[in-house]
Amino acid sequence: MRSIQRQVRRGLLATSIMLAMPAIATNYYCDNDANSHQYPHCVGGSPGGTYYSGQAHDVNGDDRRLPGAGSHKSCPTGLVAFKTSHVYTWSVWLYNNAFRSTNTSYSAVQASTSSPTIALSARVNQNTAPGGWKVLGKGSGVSDLLVIGNCGTSTTALAGIDAVRASFTSQAASLATGSPAAAAAQIEHISSLDIADDVVDTSNSCGVDMVTMNPRLADIQKKMLDAPDHYRDISGAFHIRFANVQQDDQVDFEASPVDHSSRVTTMNALGQSRTDVATTAKQMSLWPQERTYQMQSVAPAEASAPAGPRHYHNAQCQPVFTHREDPAHAFAASDVSSPENYAFWLSTSASSITGHTQLLGRNVTVIQGQQDAYLAEKLGAATFTMWVDDATGILLKLRGNNSQGRTVYSIDVSRLSINRGLKHDIASVLTPPAGWNELASPQRVGLQMQ
Repeated sequence: MRSIQRQVRRGLLATSIMLAMPAIATNYYCDNDANSHQYPHCVGGSPGGTYYSGQAHDVNGDDRRLPGAGSHKSCPTGLVAFKTSHVYTWSVWLYNNAFRSTNTSYSAVQASTSSPTIALSARVNQNTAPGGWKVLGKGSGVSDLLVIGNCGTSTTALAGIDAVRASFTSQAASLATGSPAAAAAQIEHISSLDIADDVVDTSNSCGVDMVTMNPRLADIQKKMLDAPDHYRDISGAFHIRFANVQQDDQVDFEASPVDHSSRVTTMNALGQSRTDVATTAKQMSLWPQERTYQMQSVAPAEASAPAGPRHYHNAQCQPVFTHREDPAHAFAASDVSSPENYAFWLSTSASSITGHTQLLGRNVTVIQGQQDAYLAEKLGAATFTMWVDDATGILLKLRGNNSQGRTVYSIDVSRLSINRGLKHDIASVLTPPAGWNELASPQRVGLQMQ
């Protein structure tokens, strides 16, 4: 598009030729301090949560933060709405050390109808996500509202809401015949309407993707990013601890990416448990101690990996990380079964393969790295070590140590079974227990907030 603009301005395009514009990416933005002049396609910012200003890496220096849900409460919710509906690709800006929710729910909803539908479902661990744009994915249908919920069990691990970008591909109208100056004026008008090319910086002028310097490490990263492609079903147990958010959980899980189903039970250090059951279109969360449950719709996850680079810098030198939703919707187990965030660490940190060993009878590659500055400050770690399964890319063990050598986060898988079938018929247990109380889903809360 920019090259066409230059040609028109130089008078290189004949005045008698109809200039048909190619398909272009249109980006609409919303932010917490949005106004009609700043973001003309945004209905409003993010009601809900607490407003913060003076933030160094936030877009326009501000954000909103949602507290965690606690052990058995509806997820605190915020939302972002646009004036028109499209088949959007949704992205969120996450670059603040205070964004620490381990379970942030995103739902793209077509709200401007009498029967709202879910076009996109995504879960993100903001605590371990690298800083930059997180591309949540492309909706399965049109939508105009993004509902954000902090579904983490820690009430102090806040979910951040900063800028939201909704992108779609459109065919610009052909330009009328006329002088080069008139054509240039029309192009200028088009390019001023939130339209921007999300150009990939291929010159490395914005910094080098660290993993590209080691082809073997790049192969391991790719396998980690697409781990669900390398098994039919998986079950096991692991312990996860992150000191910066007081996370200390035991996780028991089974999942089938092929059947788009999962069952995950998480128990914290106080003995409080939560079970999440998911199928293709529904997810149910259960809190047995309080006899409460929550049902919500989920959009089908893409069966294949996203096209194009998964990590890059755009023309503004902003980091971009493309998320892939776990096809099994087994979010609470994804630290092991679909370790996307940890795979992205290999792009932002100086890392190397330091050995090979066996864990739980499986061949494993050991990777050590320096935590990048953003995550080092957030997590309190100077270095990390990963133990990655060679065959599937799942994460079997993780250690993060501070500068004094003390472990500040860890993951340890204690039991693992791959491609041996699941214990439960998951679809048959997706029924609310009789006599239990239902909690409102984030989507329902978000629609009520409009």
